[in-house]
Amino acid sequence: MTERREGSWGWGWFRVGIPLLLALAMGAISVDGTFVHDDHVAILLNPVVTGEVPRGEAFQRDFWGNPLDENPSSYRPLVTWGWSWLFTKPASPLPYRVLSLFLFVLCTDLVRRLFARHLGHDRERAMLATCLFALSPIHAEAIGAIVAQADLLSAVLGIGVLLVGAATTKRSLIASLLLAVGCLVKETTIFFGIALLLFELVRGSASPRYRSLVGPALVVGIAVAGHLGIDRGVALGDPRNNMGIGAEGSMRVLWGLFETGRATLLSIIPWPLAPNHGYATAALDVRTLGPQAAFGLAAICSGLLATVWAIRTRNGLLLAALALFFGPIVLQSNLLVRTQTDLAERLLFVPSIPLAAGLGLLFSHRRLAPALRALLVTLVLSLYAVDSWVSLRAWRSDHSLWKRALASEPLSIRSQFNYGIELMNQGRGVEGAWHLLLAHYISLSYPEPVNWEPVEDLEAVPLPIRIVEAPGKLVYDASACELATRAHRDLETYQPLLAEELRPAWSRRYCSQ
Repeated sequence: MTERREGSWGWGWFRVGIPLLLALAMGAISVDGTFVHDDHVAILLNPVVTGEVPRGEAFQRDFWGNPLDENPSSYRPLVTWGWSWLFTKPASPLPYRVLSLFLFVLCTDLVRRLFARHLGHDRERAMLATCLFALSPIHAEAIGAIVAQADLLSAVLGIGVLLVGAATTKRSLIASLLLAVGCLVKETTIFFGIALLLFELVRGSASPRYRSLVGPALVVGIAVAGHLGIDRGVALGDPRNNMGIGAEGSMRVLWGLFETGRATLLSIIPWPLAPNHGYATAALDVRTLGPQAAFGLAAICSGLLATVWAIRTRNGLLLAALALFFGPIVLQSNLLVRTQTDLAERLLFVPSIPLAAGLGLLFSHRRLAPALRALLVTLVLSLYAVDSWVSLRAWRSDHSLWKRALASEPLSIRSQFNYGIELMNQGRGVEGAWHLLLAHYISLSYPEPVNWEPVEDLEAVPLPIRIVEAPGKLVYDASACELATRAHRDLETYQPLLAEELRPAWSRRYCSQ
């Protein structure tokens, strides 16, 4: 191998250290946070983590602590088992937050090594691509949500698989072991196994090389069969969590293309970011879904054309990159299988790896004038850094998380409901009741687009009067009674005194007949 040339960006330690320092800075933004969102269920209410059952039961329960014979949803036993060693009484989020920071920095270093090997032996290009990866705002949920440690550790092990490769029998065995462990961390590790197989198959020319792929292929096959064999019928739950569950026929295809387009666009332009992208941010309506569905169709067609070209030219690197980019995106699109939730940003962590490599190649292209290149790099890195700061700070608490979620996507049922609960927990019952009402109003509109004009009109009314008048202003006739009844049922749980206060007014106005 020829000696790599020394560029003008500095010494070797500088090229290694800058991306890692950026990753450290990004990970530290939310390290002082609490348990947020799904962390409460996956950690604080998980009997394996809290020590209510032996640690070994992690392999007999799903990710949320439910027995495997009781409607399992996700099987990631090594993560649950590892969390049990960090749990303390009273529970402290700090060890888990520090672990997220460590995993992200480690992942960034492995990405740097992967780029240094495959981006044309250009250290400057590899450094730039790694910096883009380290600063990408799409990583906010992967870093800020403790439950997303499954995604971080899965990526660490998956990149390890790619770095080890399968050129020899020994390397194949090591890669197979890493792949098997990774599949017990999170199922997305499968995509790294597929990328390895595609990379080696396209490059391979002799039968001994193909035989070394038997181990990784077996692990991938067993993992895929195992996850397809899990009955998630009940776990799929409410179609309001994922519009793809309620879509059938051509509408399901349109929804799948929409999700593909939305995920692809969000990977490239990570804005707006939110912990939930479900109904009614999008609805089962052709006019609503059409534009991004067209973009999704264009993305899939482009990916297929690139795949054909990569096979014909025996470009294993491009084929592997396409698998890592499109694999997770298509998986959660509902085009192939139905998933539990709508677009989850943490699943875009894997696609961000080939995307960062592509941007690194683009910005370091020789046809770009040096001044233009410096301007583009500075602009993109600066925008990434600012957006990452804002997004990651939101993941420090449930209140800040759902407040930012509503600012990004006010039509989300889950964001309205969860923010309402957070306000009630802070003693702001009337404000919280307003958001609960909006959550149920959006829910009653399912699966049609939501008319937001009545909401905007009501926001000009003083809050105490608004709460009383809202059911009749938002919907009409019997639906007003149903809206008031649903909201009152939740208020009885979270704000019983306010529920009693509102009962006479709501009953007399909307449910008297």
